[in-house]
Amino acid sequence: MSKSAPLILIHVSEQRQWLAEFLADIGYDVSHTGWGQTDAIPHLIVTDRPIDAESIAPFRSALEERQVGWIALGQGPLMTTPLTPPVADIRLGEDASGREVANAVELVGQIVALRSSVRREKDECQRWINLAMQDSLTQLPNRRAWDGRLATDLAGRLPLAVGLFDVDLFKQINDSAGHNMGDAVLRETAYVLKTRLRRDDFAARLGGDEFGVILRQVNRPIAIQIFERVRTAVVARLRELQLPTATLSAGFVTVGSDDPRIAVDIFAGAAKALQQAKRATRDRTMEGAVEPRNSARTK
Repeated sequence: MSKSAPLILIHVSEQRQWLAEFLADIGYDVSHTGWGQTDAIPHLIVTDRPIDAESIAPFRSALEERQVGWIALGQGPLMTTPLTPPVADIRLGEDASGREVANAVELVGQIVALRSSVRREKDECQRWINLAMQDSLTQLPNRRAWDGRLATDLAGRLPLAVGLFDVDLFKQINDSAGHNMGDAVLRETAYVLKTRLRRDDFAARLGGDEFGVILRQVNRPIAIQIFERVRTAVVARLRELQLPTATLSAGFVTVGSDDPRIAVDIFAGAAKALQQAKRATRDRTMEGAVEPRNSARTK
């Protein structure tokens, strides 16, 4: 076994210091000069006495997440302070031989490697899930993410405002200034939505130049205030960056705690209000109403 083998930290009493030399002699990378003597996060620790939280602070989270293997010798307590999970991967007897410890090190090393592999696969899977729910141009959630969030919020009983934003005369911007400038307008609109909405609010790019917003725990006056703030901020942002001048129209509906919560009707109400705003003078916010088209329909 080469020096690229797992790093092992030894925390044992004087009578077991020979373990460090034994493991080093058979090829393991061993540190036995005490905690805090290395900046590297170990792959394994071998202990025969309690360790305190301060000593393992640099890698405590990795230990709790089982990214660091743990071999305990004897049946004594493992920690002087609580740790989750408070168990070692393997416990050996007080009289464990060097060969038994070496076998345990090899086994736990394999377990840690397997955990790391599973973790990487889960992270990669989550990355692809996130990409599938994200608009590549604006980095906002996409229509699929919007549908899921709207369904989740409607399943609760919090008062909501559901709104749609549309960039006025966006086709003219693309035709006159070019698609790169049009994309820049969309990205900066998304930036304003990310930075000007409240923490629990949700914004998504639904397609083209249309954006959706879900506001939680709001009434009509607050919803209007937020939508107007976003529209004003977008105009200011585009002007600041010397991008093509553009305004936004917005349409929204409010949903009370006891109101019917049919997603398609709520979206249709917001879309109708948006169209009314665009047919009027554009550059404005209009409130719509939810009009159930079939009271027997369920979400």
